[in-house]
Amino acid sequence: MTNKTHVQVKPWPSDFPRSSAINWIPPEQIMTELDALEQLKNEWIRNPHREPDHSGTRNREIIILDLDDYDIYGTPGSKREYDFVSFHLLSPEVANVSLDGLISHGNTRLRINCVPILSYSIEGYDDADDGAITIFVQTKQAYKDRTYDIWYRLTNKPSAAYERFYKTFVWIATFGKHFVDYLGSRPDSTVGLCDFRGRFYSWLKTRFNQGAYFHDWYKEFGKADFRSQVNAYIGYLYNQAYNLSNREMLLRHPIWADCMVGDRLSIKKQPLNCDMTITTPFVYQCFKDMYFGYCLEDMTPSEAVMGELEKQKRLLGFPKDMLLRPSESQARPYTPMVFKIGDVIGVPPDTNGLQKTADADWLAYVQKVEPLDNGVQRLYVLWLYRPSDTIIKNTPYPIDKEFFLSDNCNCGSADAPLLSTEVLRLYSVDWWPKDLNTRHDILVRQKYITQEKSFVALKRSSLTCRCDQTTAVKFYEPGETVYMKARHSKSGPRMLEPVVISEVKTGNMVIVRRLRRLNPDCMNALGSTRRRGISANELVWTDEFEEVSTKKLNRRCHIRFFPKEDILTGNVPLPYNRRGNGDFWFFCTKLTKVDEKRSRLEFLSDAPSSLTQGFDPKSTPPFKKLTGLSIFSGSGNFDRGLEEGGAVDIRTTVDFSPEAIHTQKANARHPETLNLYCGSVDDFLEAVLTGTHHKSIARIGEVQFIAGGSPCPGFSALQLDPFGERSCRNASHITTICSYTDIFRPQYAIFENVVNMSATRKGYESQNVLSHVVACFVAMGYQTQFAIVDAWNYSSAQSRERLCISIAAPSVEPISHPWHTHRHPETVRGRRLGKQLDGASFGDREKHDTAFHFATAGEATSDLPNIGTGSIQACISFPDHRLAAPMSLKDRLITKHVPTYPPGQGYAEALRLGLIPQAARKNMSEMGKSFRRAKKDGLFPTITTTISAQNSRQSGVLHWEQPRPISIQEARRAQGFLDHEVIIGTPSQQLKQIGNAVDRNVALALGLALRSAWEKSCARNQRLLITANRHAVPKTISKTKHDIPNGNGVSSVREVAEPIHSKVSGIFGKGRLVPLSAALQTSPATPAALSASTKNQRDENIDSKRTYASSKSLEPRKKIRLSGLELEEREETQHLELVVRPTFVSKEKAPGSMHDEDDINNNRLSVGQSKEMTPKESFQKFEWRRTEAGSVRSQSTDQTSTSDLVKRTRRSGHQIEFTPTAWDKTVESMIRKKAI
Repeated sequence: MTNKTHVQVKPWPSDFPRSSAINWIPPEQIMTELDALEQLKNEWIRNPHREPDHSGTRNREIIILDLDDYDIYGTPGSKREYDFVSFHLLSPEVANVSLDGLISHGNTRLRINCVPILSYSIEGYDDADDGAITIFVQTKQAYKDRTYDIWYRLTNKPSAAYERFYKTFVWIATFGKHFVDYLGSRPDSTVGLCDFRGRFYSWLKTRFNQGAYFHDWYKEFGKADFRSQVNAYIGYLYNQAYNLSNREMLLRHPIWADCMVGDRLSIKKQPLNCDMTITTPFVYQCFKDMYFGYCLEDMTPSEAVMGELEKQKRLLGFPKDMLLRPSESQARPYTPMVFKIGDVIGVPPDTNGLQKTADADWLAYVQKVEPLDNGVQRLYVLWLYRPSDTIIKNTPYPIDKEFFLSDNCNCGSADAPLLSTEVLRLYSVDWWPKDLNTRHDILVRQKYITQEKSFVALKRSSLTCRCDQTTAVKFYEPGETVYMKARHSKSGPRMLEPVVISEVKTGNMVIVRRLRRLNPDCMNALGSTRRRGISANELVWTDEFEEVSTKKLNRRCHIRFFPKEDILTGNVPLPYNRRGNGDFWFFCTKLTKVDEKRSRLEFLSDAPSSLTQGFDPKSTPPFKKLTGLSIFSGSGNFDRGLEEGGAVDIRTTVDFSPEAIHTQKANARHPETLNLYCGSVDDFLEAVLTGTHHKSIARIGEVQFIAGGSPCPGFSALQLDPFGERSCRNASHITTICSYTDIFRPQYAIFENVVNMSATRKGYESQNVLSHVVACFVAMGYQTQFAIVDAWNYSSAQSRERLCISIAAPSVEPISHPWHTHRHPETVRGRRLGKQLDGASFGDREKHDTAFHFATAGEATSDLPNIGTGSIQACISFPDHRLAAPMSLKDRLITKHVPTYPPGQGYAEALRLGLIPQAARKNMSEMGKSFRRAKKDGLFPTITTTISAQNSRQSGVLHWEQPRPISIQEARRAQGFLDHEVIIGTPSQQLKQIGNAVDRNVALALGLALRSAWEKSCARNQRLLITANRHAVPKTISKTKHDIPNGNGVSSVREVAEPIHSKVSGIFGKGRLVPLSAALQTSPATPAALSASTKNQRDENIDSKRTYASSKSLEPRKKIRLSGLELEEREETQHLELVVRPTFVSKEKAPGSMHDEDDINNNRLSVGQSKEMTPKESFQKFEWRRTEAGSVRSQSTDQTSTSDLVKRTRRSGHQIEFTPTAWDKTVESMIRKKAI
């Protein structure tokens, strides 16, 4: 006998009354309502009855009849005919709604059918007793009765199909009673939406003292924050308050304006004055010839505003703008001569290469010279790029003389060396210009990173290529937390696993403590501690150790202990509570072995002493936060995510949508300090340019960070008419982010838009929008990076890809692209933003090693209840778990017949299988992706401003199991909105805000990257402060002489001034106010000025005597005190800085800091080896760093002499960081004698 598997398929609950079925047979005879009322009135007279609490509203005696086994639905012939209806969607004066049911009094029970309802009423207001509310309805026929005021009382016995509608409305009606009573108990005009964050719940607990009915009612929601409930049912709540006798007092409370009821607004909408896109004059010149140029209008700042702007530029190290027409090049043709390091030469272009600019010289910076026979020299160079050689391409560039030093050298061209005989001419160069009106042939202030296609501030380390720099080696210390590549994975490719460095061995080996993930590694050991909602980034401490090669180690991660109370109650703080985003982990348990086969989990009382913990998010950060401005800010999801990174406070937001502005007010952490401007970005910019002083208008100098994203419909691939007037107006606002940057000159800015913004449209090849934006920012002097940012790489369960542009002032660290923490889905394909003129691609989608698989749609919504078709339009536990718009009856029928397996089925497949009923079929020219289900184990589709199941271009908007589109709550989860946050507006207005938002998890990742960059800038400034405090001396002239090219490119010998060290002020610290550039940048020396002191050092045959002689060209020794050790230092004009500090194992990073001192310039290079050293060995091992953004170079040199150390360091222009593990007089003496 074989066992058979029986599969029971439970149909979805009906959304329609029983009477709508053609074959329905009523259990009792149906009477007309008029006949039924006559019988029941006679029964009322014959039998005793309780007198009603009031005598009615129409001077008639009230008759209360019970209504059982009822259905309430749309009246036949109406738009929603035969569709179940909940009263919270109706006004008290009901229209087009009918009921079926049994009306009764005493023993008389009569069935009526399809009876139109006139109104409903709720009884129980201002009643402090812990009891249920009572719902009454009155039909049109009952209202017409001339003798009695007849009402039907809804009992708790609806029909089985309507029960879920009834119970939901009873909860909402009870909440409405408490809401109105609370308003009535408060002083006049005092209750706002913020009072429902916690005060309302406290009032409820006090009033009902945990009564049984209240307890059961509250348990269905279970949260203290009722703001989302208020917003979801605000229309119902207003109708109830309006129909009470004390309505004037109730309606004076500001909560109605906070939720935008009627025409009430708590944030005044500004009048629209500008009908053009306003730009600054500089930005206008950059974009005036674009296809949307006719939408632009330039506006010159007032004289006072220009004065403030110039101060801001000087503070951040920007050069003076170009006011004069640049002079013609005075480059001298080549005459036989000896070239030296620092010369900039022009050579014939290589027409066979990738470069397309074959009509002009190729310029190069000479970084090394090798003499050959017959006076010929082999030249080792770094190439200089014109703007057209970069991603700026053929975009008109406003600064004619600007070139960019690249990281592209000719060191590997052994078969085709560059000889001095090939030089056509010499060029004079203005390095690090303070004024763009230079008389030199060219000016250079930025470096172009060819691999990343990004622009960064030019530094001394940029003047040598990486070929002469030794391979990086990473030093580790016990207690550090890093990733290790796993041996294997049960579910796909290998993942990164967090480990703790336990011991540093000799060679390339370290011993690591392995940690386990609570889920899934230790679920069997939970025992009685089993709980729900275990985060993917919760770890378990173990006593498992492994010796591994440092080659298996990857980047750093952050691990912190939290008490079990914080974890069990869900109070783990940011950023540790975001499922591993940012590489943050937490733990509270330890795995203890019971025997050889079993283990158990034990809660720890404190962090293990052998762990260097990640930064403490509750401590004060070691820097002052940036003050931010947000434009096109929408619902503020982007702003709040950036703020969560910890580096910025958004103080001013600008958006045209009242709903979005009110959403920002509702969710602001500090609403009292947030200036909300509800109006046009153009009117706001006009006010700034004219110097208008108003609380909501930010002033120059008050904005250190800008965030925003211009309207994406102008660039969207879904845009059917990209050159139409409306589309061009939307596209023209890409200039707004440039104009705001131009006038405010912040330290940082981050902008996002759709990836299609980088597309080159046929016939408009010279009008690439991305190239114009980059050109504009770079011409301003900003360091500029950009990348494709995929939401799924940062813990989001959404297929959303965006273009992100970040910029940084020349005096601060640029923002690095954040590491991916979650893996690409297998279906993701490569993508790039475009190609340069030389054919090289740029903006390619990156792929990093990750510690997590991508989050799926099913995982992100696993705790949401099943709402079936969503026709109730309410969910108690999650008020936004409702549809943005109800489906039509035909669409609902189609949805029920779309298969749930295999995943991702749609209308086309269902039609091909013959599953769509004939009555539900549609005449669709394009079936495409219509009525297609999302995949539970895949990603949500990109959330847009509308969700339409029948849209053939919008794939995967149906739920993978339930017969409905995805809900607002599911769209919120996909976009990373936090559950407690409120989105003001109707369901359709809510979805519009969600679709326009920046993914919250992406925003957090960018916010953490901003924090990292800003923290590095502040840490670097602290080191400079130490230098400034010990160099409080007037400007001096060095005895060292250097060859410096004059304006004609001719070298002359003159003395070079020592850089001035000044005490830093402003946002970094206290003291005398000086330009930020002076504090954060070492004063630039002309590259040629370095040639005399460096060209001999590049000669590998240099002897130690000459090396020692070079060290004699230093200023007299000056005593300093650093890290508790008194040293002597001599300053060199190259401004090399020796950082000497003892090594110690810290059990915790600096409070509020994301970085160890060693991590200030952390990068993405591979790791190397480390070991503990004796004092003698400690001087033989050192760590050096390129101060250039985004890279670190470390080297282990066991056999390096101190003389060679000095030689190689000066040659490469690097900073040495000397890290001994112990100190004695011998080491101190060596430092005094040999170190710089």
